[in-house]
Amino acid sequence: MRIYLDTSFIVPMFIKEASSAAVVTKLQAVSAEELTISLWTKAEFASVLARRVRMPEMMASLAWETMSQVERRVSPSGQVLVPT
Repeated sequence: MRIYLDTSFIVPMFIKEASSAAVVTKLQAVSAEELTISLWTKAEFASVLARRVRMPEMMASLAWETMSQVERRVSPSGQVLVPT
């Protein structure tokens, strides 16, 4: 079975929010092979980062590093590597 993670679920995985701990806990309970995202989700995530830089809620350098973390945790096939 595949579990699709949309942007609203992966944002707290990489950006500290009130729901971050709960998201990580849920992800750790699922096999990494079951998790997937789309290229669209990655584009939406980049948009979230850009908005936070514009607002300014986040430094541009942190946004770039955060997007790099996403790239490292998501394979080209869209499989998500669960945080440990």
